[in-house]
Amino acid sequence: DIDIESPEFLTKDSIVKIVQEIELIPIKVRTEFLIENVYYDYDKYELKETSFESLDKLVDMLELNPNMKLEIRSHTDCRGEEDYNLELSKKRAESVVNYLVGKGILNSRLTYKGLGESELFDHCNCEDCSEESHQKNRRTSFQLID
Repeated sequence: DIDIESPEFLTKDSIVKIVQEIELIPIKVRTEFLIENVYYDYDKYELKETSFESLDKLVDMLELNPNMKLEIRSHTDCRGEEDYNLELSKKRAESVVNYLVGKGILNSRLTYKGLGESELFDHCNCEDCSEESHQKNRRTSFQLID
């Protein structure tokens, strides 16, 4: 074994074995997976800059799996009219698809759906929800489609 903390012991003939443990999460068709750190301001559908790192990881996954097709799903919090929230969530999902397409992912591999406030993540009385709870409900996820 070679101590890679001490590179002076490495030579061109040294064999270095690096072991990294990676947890694999199986992705099942029609199972929803939250895209971490993709959130929206209240009443907005534009992506925040903080979303890009997570979306870039999704781009990497799609590039490594060229036959994978996804449905992007976005949600709103409980504030606002139901019809308005449905349209807003659709625009949020579309903004994610546009980002992915802008990074080179084929549009034909992506669909999107707005769910409005129909599937709240944090169930609280809307008037009493904290801003943090509202933010958790304004989320985006994906599902593998066949």
